[in-house]
This record gives sequence, C-alpha cells and structure tokens, in this order.
Amino acid sequence: MTNNCSSLFFREILQHTYWNKISQFQLTEDIYDEWVLFAIESGEIEYKINDICGRASYGDIVFCPPKEPFFRKVIHPLTFHFIRFNIGKMNFQLENNKLTINDFNRLGSSYQYLRMLDLNNQNHHHWIIHLLSDILTLYEIESNQIGRPRDNKGKDKLIERAKNHIDHHAFDRDIRINRVAYIIGLSAVQFTRRFKTYYNITPQDYLTSLKLNKAKSLLLETNYTIDHIADLCGYNNGFYLSRIFTKKLNITPNQYRIINQI
Repeated sequence: MTNNCSSLFFREILQHTYWNKISQFQLTEDIYDEWVLFAIESGEIEYKINDICGRASYGDIVFCPPKEPFFRKVIHPLTFHFIRFNIGKMNFQLENNKLTINDFNRLGSSYQYLRMLDLNNQNHHHWIIHLLSDILTLYEIESNQIGRPRDNKGKDKLIERAKNHIDHHAFDRDIRINRVAYIIGLSAVQFTRRFKTYYNITPQDYLTSLKLNKAKSLLLETNYTIDHIADLCGYNNGFYLSRIFTKKLNITPNQYRIINQI
C-alpha cells in the first residue's frame, strides 16, 4: 500500500456471510456494485481482478472494487468471510488487491468474534466495523515494522530462490531454516534479516504458516488423527503440532476441527 490503512473507512457493512469448507464457487466470475472482501480462514483460492492475478490463503484478505470482474477458483476447500461494504474514504492502492496479516493469534481471535456476530443486530454492525478496522490497523502496524517501504520494488533474487525452496520442501521432515540459508550462501542471521525485509515475515514464521495452513485444511477435510496430520505436515508428532498450532492460532487442533465442522 502506498498510504496508511487507517485511510480506509468502513462507512457501512451491507453483507457479512461466513462460508465453511466450500469446494467451488457458484459463479467463477462475478461483478459487485459495492466493495467486497474475502477474509480467508483456511484453504486457498486463485483469483483475477482485471489484469491482477494472485493466490490467497490464511492471513490474506482479498479486496475487489465495485464494478470490476472478479474471477476466483478454489484450490483447496475454502473457509472465509465474505463482506460487502461501502467506504467513506480511501487514499491508497492495494498491492495485488490483497493484504496479508502475519499475527495469526490476533487475526484468529478477530475471525472468531466475527463468526459470532449478526449483521441484523445494530450493535453487532458497529462491532463488525470495529473488528475490520482493527485488522487493518494490525496490518498497518506490521507494515511499519519492516526495514524498508512496502512499495520498494527492488528484487532480491537470492531470497526469492530461498522462498521457492521453502515452498517446495515445506512439508519435508528435515527442512531447517539454517539449512536453507546454507544453500543460498548466507548465515542464518543474514538470511532471516533479508527475508523479513523482503517479505514482511521471518522465514521460520513463513514456513510455520505453510505447515499450519495444511494442518487446518486436513483437520476440516479428513478424519485423520493429529499424529497422521502432523506427519503429513512435516512435524515429528501430534504433540508438537498441537503445541505450535495452539501457540500460533490460540486454539487447539481438536477445538478448531469441532468449531469449524459445526
């Protein structure tokens, strides 16, 4: 974004729908009269808005302006909040029509409260606006913690190569961040610093997010045991997965499965 997120003001929430584990959209492309956003809790989508293409998963919020064709395809079964809204003021550009939140604990808590609210209740309408504004403020805070402006377009091919390696080996049992650093010829400290500067997240947190996104999908899509899911996500056992899951998402894997399968 080019300016602060606080310049986005949710003047009115017109619709809030919570979708749980959908395998496809009724329409692969739609056009809305107002702004809409997809706040993703689990799964993954591929999307295109005008000439901008991208993918989004947990932590990502995709925005589509009014009257713009919005193509979307489910890659992995999707759980998300669909929100249609009017804005009072917006003085920024969205990068790839989405923003990403890295604080999973705070974001998961906000999503949990959103699921509890009824838009028909006037008080709830106010609270929904408050929660959405809080999420954007969180994004703004995270953005200001990095070492360079977000709109810096300078490329770091070495770090991009490292990210691709993590993407392809995220669920290997033996993947280690210090090993990835060694492969590209950096110390672990140098690698972490450059990765955080470039992607707004540490390589370890990025790796963890990939593992937990897969764990969340498996919890909702299968009846696998926690130990089996841990194995598929590259963790040594279910106890370790449960500890990381609970620490990052503020909910145990079993609680997440029960709540989202209702």
